[in-house]
Amino acid sequence: MKRSIQFVLAAFLLLAVGFAAGAATAGVKQWFLPLATINIENQSGQALRYLEVRFKNSVSDATWQLKPLAIGERAVARIHIPGEGGYTVRAVLADGAVVKESQGYVHAGYQINEVVGKEEIRGDVVRLY
Repeated sequence: MKRSIQFVLAAFLLLAVGFAAGAATAGVKQWFLPLATINIENQSGQALRYLEVRFKNSVSDATWQLKPLAIGERAVARIHIPGEGGYTVRAVLADGAVVKESQGYVHAGYQINEVVGKEEIRGDVVRLY
């Protein structure tokens, strides 16, 4: 009888440790957070001095300033999306010229590609999860 109680306790402890490890992994990898991914590529012919992504909806308004990009370089913005809303990508070229911004609709699970050109930023939704 004592052995069976020890076996049950050991099995319970093993399951609890496994569950905690799985929950920690999911939290670190952000598997269950509602995220959208915006891939930005600089094809403007010159370096970017400033690059910004903004998300706005009825409950959230957040802005991320990304690192300046060299010609042909890419950046990725992973955005926590509480629901759905709009996003804006803004860029300023090395010579100070402001590129026409890109705006769009975004929902959790979207993967969007944005290409910064000399005069405007063009975007397409690539994949919906």
